[in-house]
Amino acid sequence: MTQDPFPERRTGLRRVHVVTAAVAAGAVVGTGATALALASADRAAAARQTTPTVQQGTDDGSDDDVQQPAAPPARAGGGGSGHASSGGS
Repeated sequence: MTQDPFPERRTGLRRVHVVTAAVAAGAVVGTGATALALASADRAAAARQTTPTVQQGTDDGSDDDVQQPAAPPARAGGGGSGHASSGGS
């Protein structure tokens, strides 16, 4: 007499469901942990940013020791309109 395949099939299907649920739960937990870690790192980086302070000059009596930012680099290449083009017509 042959064995009934249905109990084995149900057992296998149940195992697949358990494994699938475990993988899905792990993905949700991993995603949440990653999001929390990134948010924490972002908050820490924002807390570390400080505004530059201006120091008072004592050499020449001037209070204006703020330096101007460097000029942007010059554009290389020839003329042109400065607009990108996709080359289509």
